Amino acid sequence: MSQNENKGVYLVLTALVTLGLFVCFWVFVLSNEKEKDDVIAAKKENWLNDDAAMLVSHGQNALELNNIQEAIAAFERAQLFAPDDNLLKQELARAYAADCLANKENCEQAKWYYSYLIELFPDDEILLQERADLFYALGDTAAYGADVKRIQEIRLENELNSIR
Repeated sequence: MSQNENKGVYLVLTALVTLGLFVCFWVFVLSNEKEKDDVIAAKKENWLNDDAAMLVSHGQNALELNNIQEAIAAFERAQLFAPDDNLLKQELARAYAADCLANKENCEQAKWYYSYLIELFPDDEILLQERADLFYALGDTAAYGADVKRIQEIRLENELNSIR
């Protein structure tokens, strides 16, 4: 081999080694960045859940003290952190229902949330009873009767299942 050929082979080998080192470094950096992103995302989710839980607790306390508007505000803020939390939606339905009964406000929101949750959990007697109570207070006897009938059907089904 001539000296020019040796230089060419040497340059090619140097380029390949450099490229290999660059690829290894890049893969290492990317994997570390992904791990960091995963850790940050997990911490952020925990912080959001903690914030939502704190707001829900505040809203429940406010509702117990009949501070309805404060409860609604806390539950609505909590929804920003946990928009898919159905227990939070139930608390919001209760607060809207309390506002509806006390002030004739947020009645449609209360009915909407209860209907949404009952669609997800059609055999939940508590949800059905709370919505029935709301309908009764609003004078909607047909809707009240339908919910009471559904509660009775669920209880009968449960009794029959316990006998079997």
